[in-house]
Amino acid sequence: MANRNHLALFMVAAVALALFGCLQSQSSGIYGRVILGPNCTPSDYGTKPCVDTPFRATITVMDEDRTNTITSFTSEGDGSFNLTLPPGGYYLVPVNDGSIPQHGEPEFIAVVPGTFTNATIRYDVGLS
Repeated sequence: MANRNHLALFMVAAVALALFGCLQSQSSGIYGRVILGPNCTPSDYGTKPCVDTPFRATITVMDEDRTNTITSFTSEGDGSFNLTLPPGGYYLVPVNDGSIPQHGEPEFIAVVPGTFTNATIRYDVGLS
């Protein structure tokens, strides 16, 4: 009888650990790119490609009321980023480092449980 109780207890513990592992593996957050543009003046439109370029930048993550800073991160040299965040609403606030005339608008993003939400953060160089 004691062996059955131990076996039952072992099985319950194994199932609980497996469920806990599955729940933990369902992470959520954001991923995407930071871009800089436009890279040509209005007189250039139609005469040459005006492709936005990847941009390494620091972004502040704030709560949906924009009253608390949650974290900040810096995108890679190719503009890419990937950040784990709990589900909820966030503002991604571009930081202007002063190195070039640039301006980025805060972007609202909703993070859904178990998924990573795509975001594109744009810095405007003021040429348009």
